[in-house]
Amino acid sequence: MNNKEIIDFFEKFYNGEENKKTLKINFDFEIAKLFQSLSSRYKKTFSSVVKVEIEERVFFVSDPYINVLPSLKTFVELVSNTILVAKETGIKEPKAAVLSAVELVNLNMESSVYGTVAEAMAKRGQFGKGVYVEGPLSMDVALSEKAAKEKKVLTEVAGKANILLCHRGSIARGIVEGLEFTGKAKVEKFLTDGSNVFKVV
Repeated sequence: MNNKEIIDFFEKFYNGEENKKTLKINFDFEIAKLFQSLSSRYKKTFSSVVKVEIEERVFFVSDPYINVLPSLKTFVELVSNTILVAKETGIKEPKAAVLSAVELVNLNMESSVYGTVAEAMAKRGQFGKGVYVEGPLSMDVALSEKAAKEKKVLTEVAGKANILLCHRGSIARGIVEGLEFTGKAKVEKFLTDGSNVFKVV
């Protein structure tokens, strides 16, 4: 789909004239700008989410393609969006890790602040029941129970994360492309507006 086709599709979709949930989109800089524009037009937050399957492990990565430099407010919406995608694709108990370099809260590190805020909101049920969000967590602690035990980070999410949230799109994209490069990961791409989930092919 080119830009015009995407614009036409969502105009029809929100008018009730279109209902398909599979879209052919090649994410690039121009497409990212387009969806940021559509977010403003429809007062929604469009974001991309990638499902990764590797060595019998499944987790979701957000947001590699659309929100490159999200504000804290937008990031919180991305957390909610990613949880929606995870739930709609079979994750009954989302466990999300907001990635950062270290586990300690550091007010000089944006990723750390984003993680701290998201975790506090989750504890107050602002992302729904049965949802765990923790941060800041390093990637090894988020995915490896061994690493979590070694660093003595014993929480609901540490070592068991099935969602990886990045405060910068370049980090999320690096994770996805790095895993794809190994040839061992199977990826599926999704687009969401916070209410609807679209499969991207």
